[in-house]
Amino acid sequence: NTVPTLLLQVCCAPCSSSVIEQLTEHFDITVYYYNPNIYPDDEFKKMHGITPAEAINTLGEATFRDMESTTLAELGKLSGTLIATGGGAVTRKENYPSLHQNGIIVYIKRDIDKLSTEGRPLSKKGSLNELYEKRKAFYEAFADITVENNDSASKTVRNILCALDNFDYSCIYNSKKEI
Repeated sequence: NTVPTLLLQVCCAPCSSSVIEQLTEHFDITVYYYNPNIYPDDEFKKMHGITPAEAINTLGEATFRDMESTTLAELGKLSGTLIATGGGAVTRKENYPSLHQNGIIVYIKRDIDKLSTEGRPLSKKGSLNELYEKRKAFYEAFADITVENNDSASKTVRNILCALDNFDYSCIYNSKKEI
């Protein structure tokens, strides 16, 4: 019995750390790439020799997104893992097939006023509302499941597990979804 990969798409990585910790009780989880202020960004750094924040600050967002897409293409080949991306991973349509090829994409949605900007260079550049509005359609298009994360982490985990219990897994293997 193989466990499909569970991909968590969060617009703010710090807001999902407790959720990820509690999901480890239900899944065999290895975090390969994550926002640098929560988990080590070893995979990104191993592949590119620089952290995501350093890439954004020194090379610019466009170059960082190219590097991120390369990283996600490799990580998307893995099975039975949890890959937690940063909020901008959805801004490139080419990331969808990489992320969806072996898993379910869960969009963990959180109210803007509850998001952290600590250690997040792009979140500090302007209005979080504007950034969210630019990305909202992508979050929704990428998602197989959307779960609110405005209460406790344990409630969010219960909601994810409930959604997975009711999920039609055949759709991930037969998906012709256009992004």
